[in-house]
Formats: sequence, structure tokens, C-alpha cells
Amino acid sequence: MTLAIVPGTVAPAPVNPELVRADRKPGLFVTLLGALVLLLSGFGGADAQTAATINWTDVHQVIDGFGASDAFAGPLSSADLAFFFGTGTGQLGLSILRTGAPNNGDMSGDCTTVNVGCAGPYVSDMKAAIANGARIYSSPWTPPPAYKTNGLNTCTGNAGLITSDYAAYATWLANYVMSLKTEEGITLYARSVQNEPNECLSYDSAYWTAAEIDTFVATNLGPTFAADGLSTLIYVPEGSGYNEMSLGSTCATDSSCNEYIGGVVWHDYDANLTGTNTITADPYPSDWPVGKKYWETEASCGSGFGPNFCQTGFNTDITDALDWAAVIDQRIAVDNANAWLYWWLVGLDSGDDQGLEDSNGTIAKRAYMLGQYSKFVRPGYFRIDATHLPATGVSVSAYQNTATSSLVILATNYTGSEVSQEFSITNAPTFSSLTPYTTSASLSLAKQSSVSLSSNSFTYKLPANSITTFASSASSGPTPTATATATPTATSTGATPTATASATPTATPTPVGMVTINPSSLDFGTTTTVGKTSKSKTVDIKNDGNKQTGPPVTIEMETASPSVFAVKSQCKKTLKPGKSCKVSVTFKPVDDTTAETGSLMIFDNATGSPQSVGLSGTGKAPKTK
Repeated sequence: MTLAIVPGTVAPAPVNPELVRADRKPGLFVTLLGALVLLLSGFGGADAQTAATINWTDVHQVIDGFGASDAFAGPLSSADLAFFFGTGTGQLGLSILRTGAPNNGDMSGDCTTVNVGCAGPYVSDMKAAIANGARIYSSPWTPPPAYKTNGLNTCTGNAGLITSDYAAYATWLANYVMSLKTEEGITLYARSVQNEPNECLSYDSAYWTAAEIDTFVATNLGPTFAADGLSTLIYVPEGSGYNEMSLGSTCATDSSCNEYIGGVVWHDYDANLTGTNTITADPYPSDWPVGKKYWETEASCGSGFGPNFCQTGFNTDITDALDWAAVIDQRIAVDNANAWLYWWLVGLDSGDDQGLEDSNGTIAKRAYMLGQYSKFVRPGYFRIDATHLPATGVSVSAYQNTATSSLVILATNYTGSEVSQEFSITNAPTFSSLTPYTTSASLSLAKQSSVSLSSNSFTYKLPANSITTFASSASSGPTPTATATATPTATSTGATPTATASATPTATPTPVGMVTINPSSLDFGTTTTVGKTSKSKTVDIKNDGNKQTGPPVTIEMETASPSVFAVKSQCKKTLKPGKSCKVSVTFKPVDDTTAETGSLMIFDNATGSPQSVGLSGTGKAPKTK
């Protein structure tokens, strides 16, 4: 969701088109006092506490990342981009940037052909995010006016895509993906068919039925992407709430449509806090085939819309941060989502909670809370089993990277008192210490003193009203083999889940083999003339898994940045254990006085993804006559 922004004008601060949702979600908005009552009610003492057991070999879903959007709010400043996507001290390390697709209107860019303008207005944000290891996800807010039944960017009378323009719009969307790649060196990881297809509003929007989504994907978008050899994943239905998941039901049961779908996605505006830290479950839809990505792609609070714990105004308090922490914990640790995204990175004003940062540069605590996940649980990590609710008002989840034997534990204390919590790590490599990072009323993603482990166990005093991330790498010992187990199924009451006989649709039963990259850097030297393209250099990607027992690795995409470097040929294949493929990179310098540096990012489904290769080169001055 977003405001329609007209160039040269400023949107009035108190006006928000999301107000149209107030009558659709009655009773969801509560006061600050009500939210506090919900948060504090039902918490008991530590008498119910048990040890939080983390099982290294009980592996659940792969994590694709955490992020937010710059749609209608970008391009962002370099300082903001560094804060949101950098992984250094004080930075959040977000790993997904959601951006808007060009519509030849408010979202500039004409995609009737492949051209530089079709890459859209957010190229600089994309490149900055990719340089820090993030993936790019894009949503269309509307087809271009020429393809709509009302001829407008906005929606009136349930205006949507003209049936006779289905093929033209599929080409438009494919041209966008190809323009990003050929003109800017950006590989788009995934894109949806339509942002909130159930909403017909007075800003960029379009209305789609479940049948229209099915027909468009099955007969136009899917075949067009396939014919063009595009690896970008297609996501549906991306409705304004989990209650709109039915918009994807026709495609879900139609093999000619769902074969083209890479992910099932939704917005979390109807999340419901039912008591203490208990959020109503949003499980993987049962009508979809197993194996699709499962992403939550937008959530926030504003005047008259959002989850029932929303406060008024722009809030920087820990209560707001912990309410959102409860949502993420439910979605990732119980509902088995692969990714979770907030709405705006930077809001358009300071009057509501639509952004992680407001228009004045004030940062909300929820931003640092999100960083507690994104900075440490990187794309390609797997969630592993952990005692989810070891004490009243405490939740725990855990994640691993077997390629580096890294462990991450998230522990949230929703109570107003310090909780001494015991942790025990089983079936795992030996860990000698972990480093805690905490966000609380007084701390913001702050590094704490390292904690020593004895026999892979430790006890830690979780501060009142806080979220703490424990990060570490194994010090010694082999990595135990993971075993497939059933994933807990959420209940509507938020009670501790119980195992069922069926596996989670998005879970990968075992971590895939480790990918090795050789060489780790490419130097193009000083021999390429400015404006000319160098000879290509290659990088070898190898699946180092056991040839007899190791799983295959799927290479998803490779992208080089900045634009002076380009991927000439890609590994669009599945690598069996012991097999390898090559990626070819070229250098086209624009300066003969300054060395250019960048990176090749390789995305795959192996642990440790994405992998990076350093790129460098200096242009040679052209000969003068």
C-alpha cells in the first residue's frame, strides 16, 4: 500500500488512503492503553520456565531474508541505504529490498521495449542493497493506464487489465526484468503479479479476480518468462491480508498456472494479538502444492488500519517493537514463512508507523528489532528446532548455517522483569562462546559481552522487555548430519504447537551441499580502454557435496555491481554433487584515474548463499591522435 505521489507536490501529512480500510477491519485499532493491557496481561513469573533446547539436526525451512520497501519513497540517501542494508556496527543488515515496478505513470518507466528507462526509478537503491548481499523483490501497483479498463493509474469501478492486453502486459513485465539486467546489471530475484489485487483505490491500484490471476499467469506471464529464459520468480496473490489468500486459490489448483509460481505471498495487516505475545496463525495455504516460497511482504500501522495492537502517531517505544517481534516470531518460528517484510524503509511523514524511519530521520525501535533478525539470520540459513515457549512471556527460535557451522538464537522477553533463561544446544558442533546483541528500551542492537558455554549450554539473564540475538561460529568438532522431522503446525490460539505427521510445505528437510567459488576475486587490471568492454573472466561454481549422498544445488541467479561490471553468461542449471559451472564477467570502465571495485553476487539454495566475489579494475586512457 502507498500514497500516490505526484511529482512536484507534497502529500498532506494527515491524509492517508489507507483510511479506506477502517470500515473493512472494524474493531482492529486499539489505543495505546489497550495495547499495553494486552501486552502485560497473563504474564506470570519464572516458575513455568524450562530450558530452551536447540536441536542442530532438526531442520525446518530455509530463510530468504527480512526487509522493507522504497516504493514511492525512493531513491533513498546513501546514508539511509548504508544504515538499512549495511552489516557494520549500528547497521540493520536488511536482506530484501521490495520496490515498485514501472507503470509509465507515478512509477516512471516505459517498458514497451527493453530500455534504460524501463529499469525504473529505484536502480540506485537496488544496487546499494545488492552490494550488501540483499535480494530485490518487485511489485506492480498497477498496469500502465493504456492497458487498463479505465485508462488511469488509479482504480475506479474495479478497473483492471484489459483482456486483449494480457499478452502486451506480460511482455511489459518481462521487459522490466530484462531492462534491469541488460541496462543496469541487476538480476531481479522475484516479482508479484499485483500489489493487493483486492483493493480498488484512489491511488495506484488495479482490481484482479482469482480467475483473472490464473488466466494471466497460465496463458501469458508464465509462458513469456519461460520463453525469455528469465529466472525471476513469480509470486501471487499478495492480497492486503491473509484473509485474501483466496485470490490465489484458482491458480493453486490449476497446474497450468501453479507450475509458473515460485512463491505464495501476503500482507500482514490483519495480524491479531490475542493475548500477551500470542499472534493468530497464518499457516501455509493447504490448497497450494508444496515447495513454494512463503513470504509475508508488507505490514505496518497507520490511521485506521493495521494489526489490533497499533498505536497512534509515529512510535519509537519498545512496546511497539515487541508487538512486531511477536508477529515475526509467529510467522517464522511457527508458520514457517521464508521471509518477512515491513512496509516502508522511510515513511513519507512523521504522523504514523508506516516506516521504520520517519520523514524527519527518526528511527523507530521496530527497525532495530527487525535488525535483530536480518543482520544475523542471513539468506540461506535454515531454521532449526528450538523450545519455542520455554517460559511465560519468553519466545525462542534458532537458525544455522552448516557451511560455516554458525548458530543464531533469537530470544524475546515480553515481560517487565528480567528472566534468567537456560539454553542447551544438542546434536551440534562444539560452541565455546556466543555474542549477544540486544534491543530494549535503552539499547538498540547493542553488542554485549560474550557468553561462555559449558557442554554447549549456558544461562543468560534476558533484560525486561527486550529481544536478544546470540550469534556464534562453532569452535571445533564435525557438523552432525541433519535429520528430517515433522514441522510443528500452528494453532489458532497461539498455544505451543504439536508435531503432525505432515512436513511443512516450505521446509527443506536437510540443508543442501556447500557451494565453493573459485577464485574469490577477479582483477581486470589496467588494460581495458575507457568505454570499451574487456575480455571476460570466469568464476567457477562447484557443488562440493558428497557424490554419493549429497543433494543437488540450484543456481538461482548471478548479478554484478556497479554497472561497470556485467555478468556475460550465467549458470542457469542444477549442479549435482561434484559438478561445477562457470560464470563470465566483463569490465567496461568509465574512468582512467580511479580504480573501480564491486562484487559478483551468486544466489543459490545452498547454505551460505549468497556468495560474493570481489571485482576490481582500472580503466586505460584512450589513445589521442
